[in-house]
Amino acid sequence: QKLARPLLDRAYMGYNICLLAYGQTGSGKTYSIMGEECDEGSKAGIIPRFCQDLFSRAAALQRSYDQTRESVRVQVELSYIEIYNEKLYDLVGGSSGGGGGGCSEKSREPLRVREHPVHGPHVVGAAVHPVESYQQLQTWLVLGNRERSIAATNFNDKSSRSHAVFTLKLTHTQTERIAGDEFQHSRVSSINIVDLAGSERLSTATCGDRIKEGVCINKSLLTLGKVITALAECGARRRTFVPYRDSVLTWLLKESLGGNSETAMLATVSPASSQTEESLATLRYAGQARKIMNINRVNEDPKARIIRNLKAEVELLRSRQQQPSPVLSPVRLFTENNSFNNSQRNNDIADVNDKEQQQEEEEQQQLLREELLLEKQEIVSLRAELKCRNQELQAAESEWQSRLKESNRAAAAAVERCRKAGMMVIGS
Repeated sequence: QKLARPLLDRAYMGYNICLLAYGQTGSGKTYSIMGEECDEGSKAGIIPRFCQDLFSRAAALQRSYDQTRESVRVQVELSYIEIYNEKLYDLVGGSSGGGGGGCSEKSREPLRVREHPVHGPHVVGAAVHPVESYQQLQTWLVLGNRERSIAATNFNDKSSRSHAVFTLKLTHTQTERIAGDEFQHSRVSSINIVDLAGSERLSTATCGDRIKEGVCINKSLLTLGKVITALAECGARRRTFVPYRDSVLTWLLKESLGGNSETAMLATVSPASSQTEESLATLRYAGQARKIMNINRVNEDPKARIIRNLKAEVELLRSRQQQPSPVLSPVRLFTENNSFNNSQRNNDIADVNDKEQQQEEEEQQQLLREELLLEKQEIVSLRAELKCRNQELQAAESEWQSRLKESNRAAAAAVERCRKAGMMVIGS
């Protein structure tokens, strides 16, 4: 209610959002984020509740807009990756099968991070699945969780050995009818919910792979701490180098840390008195994170700004055409000028003033005609541009439906593989 729901409100407004869960291993991060796998009630985690609210709000928006001249369409796309031993793996790619608690890297192909000049870092080759309902999303979520790298340690029998990044792309498209024409504008939000692997001492690991995993986990968390500290110092008006590229985690979350995003951190601590030192370290970590100043903005179609600004101009133009100004009316000018000339024929000074006034008003009339002509040309140009934009949106809608069918087939195939392996998938 206090942490995730306000982020959902901002996502529907067009802002990027991010939620990070950080804390010591065994302190309840994954349980807070995921909850019980088979539970959709009181034991559901942040992601299930967040996604249920997301689709409920989409349905409510659709019902409210059905009663007006406007319409709304909400599209949701899902991706799910993990960072295991400083390598990226796709959890919903459909061809994995190396995770599932075994923590194997041999049968999985690692992905790479690339940086877009506008949108920032992104994962190349990660599967992106369109979903139309919470049930479809839950199926992919369960399948992805089964692929996560988990293992038993001396401290936790189901310890997450990787950082998991659950990403939703929310596209909110609104269609309005203005002067007989349909205008569409979209807002796109990127939603990242990150379940970080737990910080731990090497003494809590067992041996072999667990030690290697612990070293990689602590390295990425240490780099995250350096990034948070550097950004906090930047907020204090100090010029500091931010080491984003020192780990895959911080590079991938670059926009969420000091960039175009609204970010919240969930810090979890252990109630055990023996873990007081780790709990204090977690609280110091969260305290530094509070000092970061992000620069977020609405991610909307540039033409939406044009439409919003042009609405007022169109209404102003329409009012001018329907109710011309009496001061600038040619008929009134002619009547007033004749009356003035007839009554003041013998006054040379008044005649000069009349001519100057008439010339000034004619110049104003000419300026008004030029302004109206420019506005009409701008409207014609914008309508042509919006027509092209609507055609692009129709093509995108067709592509969306095709991708949705492919995603449903991939989900059905993945569920069938799990059933053949003797595993039950909730939500399928």
